[in-house]
Amino acid sequence: HTVTRAGCLCANPWAIAGSEVFHGTCGNPDSDPGGAWCIIEEGSCFGTDSAGTNWDYCGPEAPRETASGDTCALPFTSDGLTFHDCTIMADSAYWCLTASGAREYCDFGGDGDDGAPPSPSPPCS
Repeated sequence: HTVTRAGCLCANPWAIAGSEVFHGTCGNPDSDPGGAWCIIEEGSCFGTDSAGTNWDYCGPEAPRETASGDTCALPFTSDGLTFHDCTIMADSAYWCLTASGAREYCDFGGDGDDGAPPSPSPPCS
């Protein structure tokens, strides 16, 4: 499974009218300028509330930095899941793996703040 920006699992399978079928991964079947996204599995979000939305983007809009100034190696795999952004899974703060494989906390504001990433966009209509 792939994990989205908000920490949700991509559904397996999912598709939109006229598109190929995706199996727990991200895609961009409608050429969304925001990038790859997926339909999310209900109740699958780690430490976030996905109420009111049934989809989420998969990667950050820009390279993600860590609190130490390193760069997250996105996407990365941990415990059999593929992450396209920082995750709060199995921790109390958002983290990622760097190119060296080190686990570091993410910096979402450029000021050492390891708060939550931006909220997901409104649901598809």
